[in-house]
Amino acid sequence: MGHVPGSIKEMFMLEGLPYDISKGSYLFLEGKVPSHLFFIKEGHIKLTRSTPGGRELALRIVGAGDVVGELICGDSSCSVSARAMDRCSLLSLPITDFEAALLDDRVRNREWMMWSQLQQRKDQSRFRDLLLHGKKGALYSTLIRLSNTYGDRREDGILIGISLTNQDLADFCGASREVVNRMLHDLKENGLITMNKGFITIHKLDRLKETIDCDQCPQCVCQIN
Repeated sequence: MGHVPGSIKEMFMLEGLPYDISKGSYLFLEGKVPSHLFFIKEGHIKLTRSTPGGRELALRIVGAGDVVGELICGDSSCSVSARAMDRCSLLSLPITDFEAALLDDRVRNREWMMWSQLQQRKDQSRFRDLLLHGKKGALYSTLIRLSNTYGDRREDGILIGISLTNQDLADFCGASREVVNRMLHDLKENGLITMNKGFITIHKLDRLKETIDCDQCPQCVCQIN
């Protein structure tokens, strides 16, 4: 779920140039004028935005099948930064070429617009949880979204198939790592989750949803990508 439509993927496959980056490298930076869009073939990229206090607020974790980058007007700059969480294999396409392709194909243009609107709904949903439920609710909703996006259902729960540090989770909550450490400790003590080398298994997803009075959004919206 959340992957770009097939017509957009096909365009990158036909016209995109290979572009690889290593773990920890930045694909683009907030405040810089972008030149390319990128289709992710392998790996994960975290999109973040700086807060007025200098803290990094995570917005999304995108993976294979997603597109990262922004279509903006004139010399406007990127609103987010994109950093590789592991080694990433990408396809790059100049923004000018991408825009020209959208203008030439009405169906592709419509599919891109619908996909972009879905991303906006995801962002609005995440910000709503952060504002309404505070840091605890932000952590719980982040875990729920991670399970919907990267979860693998097992006998003992849902294994989130991407390695995350406590700092990664803190970045999604607008909280310090120490605060998130305490909340994660409480979740483990109550048997709601277990953690093993950065991989989280959620054992009682319904309890997390009950705590934040989950709105039962469509799963296509309740995603972290």
